[in-house]
Amino acid sequence: MSSRTQICLLLLLAFFVRVAALLPFSMHHPDEIFQYLEQSHRLVFGYGTVPWEYRYGMRSWLVPLLASPLVALGHFVAPSTILYAKLPALLPIASGLSITWSAWTFGRRMGPLQGLVAGFVAATWFEQIFFSVHLLTEVLATGCILPAAVLLTGKDVSHRQWLLAGFLLGLAFILRFQYAPAIALLLLLSSGAHIRRCWIHIVAGGLVAMILSTGVDLTMGQVPFSWIIENVQQNLLLNRSANYGVDPPTAFFSMIWQYWGWTAAPIFLFLLPVIEKNRVIFYTALINILIHMAIGHKEYRFIFLSVTILVILAAMGTAELAARYATNRKFVKLALLLLWFGSSISLGLAEPMISRWTAFGSGMELARKYGTSSGSCGIALHRITFWQTGGYSYLHRDIPTYLTGWSDDDRMSLRDFRNAARGFNAVIAPQGAIPDGYGFRRLECAPPEAGWSPEDGHLCLYVRPGGCEPHAAEHWAVQNVLLRHDQ
Repeated sequence: MSSRTQICLLLLLAFFVRVAALLPFSMHHPDEIFQYLEQSHRLVFGYGTVPWEYRYGMRSWLVPLLASPLVALGHFVAPSTILYAKLPALLPIASGLSITWSAWTFGRRMGPLQGLVAGFVAATWFEQIFFSVHLLTEVLATGCILPAAVLLTGKDVSHRQWLLAGFLLGLAFILRFQYAPAIALLLLLSSGAHIRRCWIHIVAGGLVAMILSTGVDLTMGQVPFSWIIENVQQNLLLNRSANYGVDPPTAFFSMIWQYWGWTAAPIFLFLLPVIEKNRVIFYTALINILIHMAIGHKEYRFIFLSVTILVILAAMGTAELAARYATNRKFVKLALLLLWFGSSISLGLAEPMISRWTAFGSGMELARKYGTSSGSCGIALHRITFWQTGGYSYLHRDIPTYLTGWSDDDRMSLRDFRNAARGFNAVIAPQGAIPDGYGFRRLECAPPEAGWSPEDGHLCLYVRPGGCEPHAAEHWAVQNVLLRHDQ
């Protein structure tokens, strides 16, 4: 099999497994909806929820603008379907394909077996599949950094390659400026020795990305790059990110152990044979983890760049050992592919991953069901979080949404609820949360949410006949509640 055929097959495999993973309704983190998809929905259809990050101007509009044509295309092709909300996932899927190509290329530099195994693992590893269908900047930035690393670490790098690498790294910085230390170290280790020959081309490529970002900022009425300053001020100086949880520096190792389970120790051991020849990307992964360890608020997705590199290097390490010591190459090749594929399947179908494939999908499906029904004029989200149903991105109907019983600080008595109920004719709430006698009947209940205990019950859609009086529930409109809570 030629190398071109091999990489094409790996890319096709990567694409189709990601499309399959995209089919269920799911959400990894509210950011993918409310920071990106919801804002694209707002740009295309004219309505949507505005979270505090956009009110404060601490987000770049680059990702929503990139996703907006895909939202519009999905609506144009199949207006009565959910395609408009699914097509933007082509952006992280493209990043997944970029990562697969990069892994294969890094591996091929050590040998054909190393390239095959590294590319196959990047295409089929459970975390790569999972994150590649969620619109998150960590995934998009990683899909830019790894091909840039491929270009910068090759032999006889051309001016065009330096230019393209500079653009990709500049784009990665715009997408995820928290990766700046990793980007800087990557540049230093890969190009520091011949900086006089390459710096002007790398800087020129980076400037193209900066000009693109400046154009986006000006188009959306922002001072160029003011969103970075505001982000640092809100999350680091004012420590707002701590409101969403603070973990010790070692928390990332616990997260890795939680997701990788029994494979964690072998993965780290299999790094050893290939670190020396791939020290640039290894130290890039390491510095990224160390920087994020120093930040109080931690989420596993923050180190997606690092875990991606580590898994790719471990895959190359297993192939390197096989190339050195195995006698029956055909048998070993098949054994390695089956070993990695089996490990991916077993971890992907074990906790905590198995529940993540459809996490929060039930609320999103209920919202979608109500949004497509005739007579819908207002819906309340009762005793659940505002993001749990996917916002207007999944309701997809320009009607009022209300947030009732969300917070103890925003107290709502039974009398308040009864009075407000004139403003909506549907409620999504945990099973049993809507008492009898309020005029609502339970239409449908979904399976329990991921991580919910049995006493939490199921999310259910309650409906009543008749229309809506929006003024009756205006105090509980989702945007008003978020403003009161500065969310």
